[in-house]
Amino acid sequence: MFCLRGFEWGFCVAFIEQTDLEKGFADLWETEIAPSLAAYRAAYNPRFWLAIIGQPVAIMLAVLAYEPLSAWILSINSQADTFARVICIIFAGLAMFGFYYPLSKVQGSFDAFMKQIVSDHFGDILLAADKPERAETLIGKLQNLDLMEAGRRHIKNHYIGKYRDCDLEMFNLSLQSGSGNNRANYDYFILDVSVPRAFDGAVIIKSDGGRIFNFLRGVFSEHKQVKFDHAPFEKAYEVYAEDADLARRLITPPFCDNLLAIPPLFPRAYGLFSNKLKGAFHENRFTLLVPHNDDLFGLWPHQTMPSRVESGCRRLIARMGIVKNVIDYLHGAR
Repeated sequence: MFCLRGFEWGFCVAFIEQTDLEKGFADLWETEIAPSLAAYRAAYNPRFWLAIIGQPVAIMLAVLAYEPLSAWILSINSQADTFARVICIIFAGLAMFGFYYPLSKVQGSFDAFMKQIVSDHFGDILLAADKPERAETLIGKLQNLDLMEAGRRHIKNHYIGKYRDCDLEMFNLSLQSGSGNNRANYDYFILDVSVPRAFDGAVIIKSDGGRIFNFLRGVFSEHKQVKFDHAPFEKAYEVYAEDADLARRLITPPFCDNLLAIPPLFPRAYGLFSNKLKGAFHENRFTLLVPHNDDLFGLWPHQTMPSRVESGCRRLIARMGIVKNVIDYLHGAR
């Protein structure tokens, strides 16, 4: 329905004028989004009212059907009263899903349409839904660096692109590790960017875990802990590397300042873990992991309402801009 359309990190790339997140929004609205709203409204409104009216009607019919159904079943088998309840619950559930499904389909189509429009607005960030192997390869490398747990995972909102002469890849990742009582769920926003100058080795950045945990982590790590003359950074993070000189060349004082400034860019991050970023320099790239429980690049359901599409579009543009802000911070440009 909707047509989809020196090693000193911080000083090694010439500064490019930063993108104004509101630049061109009026044109984008007039030329790309507004013309589609009439068709979307025509598809959305009847399905919306079908879901609003149909779901309570389905519940009411299930309640009304319970007594005669139960009486009929009891006439056949006096022990089968529970069976009538199960049938009514299944009927209500299937009916409610049936009334909501058409609305969810049109909402999903419009969400995909909006993501494509907004990514086209930036010009150099593209949806990459057909390249999941790229994200899987990166996840494997992060697990080898002990930055990510193993387990079942779901990748969504996968983008690739280029900004400030750096190749970038980003996606949301939901990961489930363990099973039963030991099961744990993790959600990350992952940003991977190329470093303009080559280097050998890996430098791993982890959140500070306290004296005892840091000591144990250092004992079992294949890399040496590296200290920095930057008190706020030392308080928040621990760095491990085979080559301490390489770590200090890559992690400069401006980099430390900018890494500390990144968490506030991500709204609704996990309370106590809002500053618990992880990252690594490896294979001429820098990867940043942000524990995050929100869909950064999707429309919330209430924002797919035709009357709220404009605010939803502005939100998407602002959140897509977070990525460029992060890269600017890493380059020491902010």
